[in-house]
Amino acid sequence: MPISFGHGCAVSDDIFCVASFLDEFDPDTEFTRIFILNLSSKMLWMHHDIADRTIISMALRPGSDGLARACGALSDYGKFQLFNSTEIIEEEIPAYGAEDNRDDGLTFAAISHIGNRVYACGAVGRIYRRDDGGWVQIATEIFSAALQNLRSFIGSEAQEQPQDILNLTKRISAICNFEHIAGVSENDIYVCGNNGKIVHWDGKSWHDLSAPTRQHLHYIHCHSPDEVYVCGHSGTLLMGNARDGFRHFAIGRNDLNFWTVQKFNGAVYVGTAVGLFQAEESKIRSVDFGLPELPHYFTVQALDSSKRVFWVVADKFLLRLDGGVWKKIDHPDNTL
Repeated sequence: MPISFGHGCAVSDDIFCVASFLDEFDPDTEFTRIFILNLSSKMLWMHHDIADRTIISMALRPGSDGLARACGALSDYGKFQLFNSTEIIEEEIPAYGAEDNRDDGLTFAAISHIGNRVYACGAVGRIYRRDDGGWVQIATEIFSAALQNLRSFIGSEAQEQPQDILNLTKRISAICNFEHIAGVSENDIYVCGNNGKIVHWDGKSWHDLSAPTRQHLHYIHCHSPDEVYVCGHSGTLLMGNARDGFRHFAIGRNDLNFWTVQKFNGAVYVGTAVGLFQAEESKIRSVDFGLPELPHYFTVQALDSSKRVFWVVADKFLLRLDGGVWKKIDHPDNTL
């Protein structure tokens, strides 16, 4: 049965974990199959099923301090699984908007491994950290303000007349919804979201950062403390940091939404719904893969890198850049 890939993460130069979904599966039934590609094994593909949930974000926990390397997988309603070849740990983030609040649309968006811990973010200004004792909310003021704005919007929506659409738009834009979280260290963390929202944790408190855009922001890549990339709607690509501010990095393609960004070997790549692009100071260009069998258009679901390899997750295949050479990796379920 054909599959479509979702988010994924690099484990090593030869191993990649990626979430997948059956194309002909009942859309009302939640189910995710995690595939593990191991290029150094005779059995290239193995799988790990996660029933009753849709995995929307994955992150690698590097092995350190006596902890084995493991992959974390987060569902849209806050169920978290940490797994490797020897154990599976199941948890649920104790957040307002968990599974019993699905009608409220209070979903999670992303996880990232920062320092020695896993962090998660999502709708209504929620930011969580996985501590030894479980998941804790670490931005209560942001969450409380967003929740108050949400309740105000819900309360006023029924009272507003059609001609008051501007007021409704202003109210809903005040609701802070986060889409991605990343950081250089546990004292240098960024979160981005709707309407150009970027907040930063400096180890003591959260601060709103000034962004030169009001576009929705989807992804953050922290290449170094001084070089942080944020991408979003309408060709938005920002570069900077919390101390020096952010500026537009590439312009000229406001017809494209940038869903993910990654810098690798000096090149900045952005993923879109029509393929992979390389960004330069004043322009972007389609990546020349040198692969005649590659479709002209494809959706980029995720970008990640290991020590010497750059990985691209497309909707139907993987791409791998190693030593300047691209290789397309098909999944057998999509080649029958």
